[in-house]
Amino acid sequence: ERIMAILARAQKIYVRDTNYAKELGESGLKYELTNDLSYFMQPEPFSIEIKHPCVGINVSGLTYSNRFGNLAGEFDSYPKLMEEIVKKFQAKDYNIYIIPHSYNVDKPEKDNEDMEASRVFYNSLADKHNVVFVEQSLISPNIKYLISQMDFFIGTRMHANYAAIFTGTPVFGLAYSYKFKGAFERNGIYNRVAQINNLKETEIGGILSQIENAFNEDVKNKK
Repeated sequence: ERIMAILARAQKIYVRDTNYAKELGESGLKYELTNDLSYFMQPEPFSIEIKHPCVGINVSGLTYSNRFGNLAGEFDSYPKLMEEIVKKFQAKDYNIYIIPHSYNVDKPEKDNEDMEASRVFYNSLADKHNVVFVEQSLISPNIKYLISQMDFFIGTRMHANYAAIFTGTPVFGLAYSYKFKGAFERNGIYNRVAQINNLKETEIGGILSQIENAFNEDVKNKK
């Protein structure tokens, strides 16, 4: 009710997908559908060597720590899922770039830091063949550029996925929020999201199959 009261005072209401449209409509609030603000941010190149073929993987600190707010405890199998994704692309002889998206090097946010989660994940890998951890402190336009250079991208952060979506990079989303599906479909991307809340290890194979199908359609079949 408080949110609706605030929105009722707004001169304009913009939404990036229709997931919340029903609630707005029921409250009699008019809105305009538009792109997420990150759409307007231009990729900014920086000095990095990128070897193709390559896949970018975004490890979320929120899900990897498994201690964030009311989502704590819902991602026990997430580290194992990410490990299996790395193994899948190692088997394809792809170069794998682990790309942190949401982080603050100077003032890390507890239990929600991609850089630290990515570091812990990278160090946990028994086999680091073809795996590159992008440990540089980058600004958002640099990260968007880096993601745009990938042949395929798998993101857990919604805005990491947006960087792929808005640059035409083949993408698959690992979702911890219902918002992912709406955001992808708003941009014409279907069957490219897997929900990972309370994922069981026995269900990891199913997600790997979904990723494989997306990869085959978006990358392999275009060669």
